[in-house]
Amino acid sequence: MNNNFLLIGYGRWSKIYIKTLLRYFPKKNLFVYSKTNFRNLKKEKKVLNENKIKTLKTFFFNNQKKYILIICNKSTNKEKYIKFAQTNKIDCICEKPFLLGKNKMEMIIKNFKKNKTKFLLSIPWIFNNNIQRIAKKNKYEFNEIKIDWHEKDNIIKYGLKKTFDKNINFYQDVISHIICLLYKFFKGKKIKINFKSSSLFYFEKKKIILSLKKNSKKNMRKISFYKNNQNVSSIFLGKDIRYFINKKNYFYKDKKRDLDKMILYFIKNDYMKIFKDYSNLFVIISKLTRG
Repeated sequence: MNNNFLLIGYGRWSKIYIKTLLRYFPKKNLFVYSKTNFRNLKKEKKVLNENKIKTLKTFFFNNQKKYILIICNKSTNKEKYIKFAQTNKIDCICEKPFLLGKNKMEMIIKNFKKNKTKFLLSIPWIFNNNIQRIAKKNKYEFNEIKIDWHEKDNIIKYGLKKTFDKNINFYQDVISHIICLLYKFFKGKKIKINFKSSSLFYFEKKKIILSLKKNSKKNMRKISFYKNNQNVSSIFLGKDIRYFINKKNYFYKDKKRDLDKMILYFIKNDYMKIFKDYSNLFVIISKLTRG
């Protein structure tokens, strides 16, 4: 795979992408641009050579090489770099949350299609084999879903301490994860959203109730399916995944390679397949993130 990657930003998610990419690509193929973290980048010789740190004005482009832009910077500056990718006709992955809303997202998708270039919002949960397995088992009908998404302060994920972007609230930070998980249980079809509030919306006429807590006393990620007020199945997300249905428990070892699968899917597939599979999901995430 002859790909070069330019990562925008050098925060936690950029480091996670670098760690993942280095499993498949040599470090000479990785470039990072971060205006605010320039000094820290210069110290990271383990990951990047000093001569790989350039300003965007002097970086692009060697036309003989294939580039993928991965946007991992603060949420308020993402649109600037999406436009940069479109102007230079570069394939682009954008780390969430994405706060531009439904109309702008539809225009972004349209422009990438016009350029015949690929665009993907970061949606690793979609590529989780265990969730896919559970979605197939979950054959009970349900009319309501309750989601508890509670996070302790200063938790460690992917081996790095998680910090919150102060420009967004907790709902905006986690709603894309929740939508990706729900998407698997609605078979990815054209889904209608009826947004009521940041704790209630309807996903294809199914009532979704959210309980979101930041700085909670304990971590809890639980998805409970109800029919006529009766709990018919539940999923518990943690280091591993537990699924409860029909009075039986199923345990699945989680290998934490969803991001790997997402990146490889992006590289291997053409732009039309990506938009066919997920453009509706991108619009849903953009619409709900603005809530």
